[in-house]
Amino acid sequence: MTTVADLDRITEHLTTLARQVGLKVLLVPVDEQPMSFGTAVRTDLGVTEPPGALTMTWIETADPAEAVEVEERGAAIVESLVVQPGFIGFVGTSFAGRGHTFSAWTTPEAAAATIAGNRDHREARKRFLHGSIGRRGFTSIWVPWRLNAQLLRCPGCGARQAVKPGERATRCRCGTQPEVASYF
Repeated sequence: MTTVADLDRITEHLTTLARQVGLKVLLVPVDEQPMSFGTAVRTDLGVTEPPGALTMTWIETADPAEAVEVEERGAAIVESLVVQPGFIGFVGTSFAGRGHTFSAWTTPEAAAATIAGNRDHREARKRFLHGSIGRRGFTSIWVPWRLNAQLLRCPGCGARQAVKPGERATRCRCGTQPEVASYF
């Protein structure tokens, strides 16, 4: 029987090996329906403007080689988007043979224009539509129905503050100026 101490030693050993080659070890549970577990990646560009649109995509891959190609193409797309006006941030997930992307934008028009003009995205789209990558997929642009306040805690005294989207936090009664976090 494996003990917690055994798992700690194994994880410590794997972590040491992984760090030597620039990786980290993530232990995730096995899939248990209806849940699938995997990995995720996120950009944090420090943009505090609230999103005016979200793009959501998913692609289902046939095998691990396809999944690697999709992840590599996705990384190239994100690297080219982070410098584009209107791009706020990105979250990507991968699990059970399906990759999801969620990107935040200032407006739906910014999302549509930037994606249409992005060479890496056009090449990936062509590969999906006319090539042999991906079993099925979905793309979309969503607009917010309601944006709630960002709730933050004052780092000086711990008081809670609700900040409406697009506004700055007000100076707390203790004198500390809390900062709004990026929305993505």
